[in-house]
Amino acid sequence: MEPNEEHSPARWSGLAPIIAQDLKRIIQDLALQSGMAIMLVEQHVRVALSLTRKAIVLERGQIAHRADSSKLAQDLDVLHRLVAVA
Repeated sequence: MEPNEEHSPARWSGLAPIIAQDLKRIIQDLALQSGMAIMLVEQHVRVALSLTRKAIVLERGQIAHRADSSKLAQDLDVLHRLVAVA
């Protein structure tokens, strides 16, 4: 699998690739153009991190970790510990 392929919207479960791509574009446009804060809950951590500037990981309703999304995406040890992803 290509590195960018793993967080491609086409890999989002349950959504047709064209719908996933449109959804990603809409989320990006809303965040960039409106200045609106968006809370994104997504099971695919790399997708979520590619769409956000800040990441908050919750565990049982409590904040377990907070970081810049780009830094968290690069910290494989922390990602694995928090969400079992490497």
